[in-house]
Amino acid sequence: MYIKSLLLIFIWDMVRQNSKKKTLIVGAGSIGLRHARILSDLGCLIAMVTHRSDLELPVYKKTEIAIQEFNPDYIIIANDTNKHLLELEKICKLTSGKTVLVEKPIFDQVKKINKIKLNNFLKNNIYVGYNLRYHPFIKYIKELVIKEKFLSCNIYAGQYLPNWRPNREYTLSYSSDFKKGGGVLFEFSHEIDYLRLFFGKCINSNSFNEKLSNLKINCIDSSVGILKFERCNHVSYNFNLFDRIGRREIILNSNSETFKFDLVNNEMITNKKLKKIDLCRDKTYRDMHQDILQNNGKNACSFQEGLEVLNLLNKIYKFQ
Repeated sequence: MYIKSLLLIFIWDMVRQNSKKKTLIVGAGSIGLRHARILSDLGCLIAMVTHRSDLELPVYKKTEIAIQEFNPDYIIIANDTNKHLLELEKICKLTSGKTVLVEKPIFDQVKKINKIKLNNFLKNNIYVGYNLRYHPFIKYIKELVIKEKFLSCNIYAGQYLPNWRPNREYTLSYSSDFKKGGGVLFEFSHEIDYLRLFFGKCINSNSFNEKLSNLKINCIDSSVGILKFERCNHVSYNFNLFDRIGRREIILNSNSETFKFDLVNNEMITNKKLKKIDLCRDKTYRDMHQDILQNNGKNACSFQEGLEVLNLLNKIYKFQ
């Protein structure tokens, strides 16, 4: 009873701190609506930029008008990846001192980094939505790699694309179209972010990227490769959009132990024990928003880190 009371006090305190925090969300797809629901539960006032007319929220058709009339404190860019840069440029022309979260990946191609003037974005506090950083296992590994040297790391991430958004035809989603920022590496850029978080700078990369399946998509659906990082010489990965089981796994080998982390079933297996945790899917998003709004994004992916992830993604894609 005492613990339950403390939990209720903690939740109420979070809501109180975020009360009346005006949040503008650009894009009303599945991820935009997820952000809206979570932030509403945290006590924020929500408005959205979208052409949809079926939402029970304040809606604006243009970002410029929304900023002028709603005057948000917190802005989330959650539309198609290829539109992120345009939205961010609009926001930074009209605002300063705002907190901005750009859904991952930050942009869709590295050539766009070379065309922008980074100083234009420095007047706002910009973060990138790599919420997987807040998964208990990712936080655990981050601490683990400080204490222990790992000989190798193997990453597997695969999911059948038509199952991602059950209420929407997969061929119409941006995930299926390279021109909109789709493709397997951009979809699994969480993995690239946490690898950099664990092991530092990527020194060398070699990859094979192809469209292998019969999915009706205009993008690469399979990428396998080997990466060498500052703090781990052998990192292999296998990403695909056609795994019908749906898996997200990390295997780490040191001289004394082997760790396997299953991020779908929330299980950790070592050569000594098995541990399973209960984790609500919304928790990593909730923790990310709380960190950004109340802790200056101490553990969030910064704008510069987001650009570095994109730079590595494009090297793996061999655009550079």
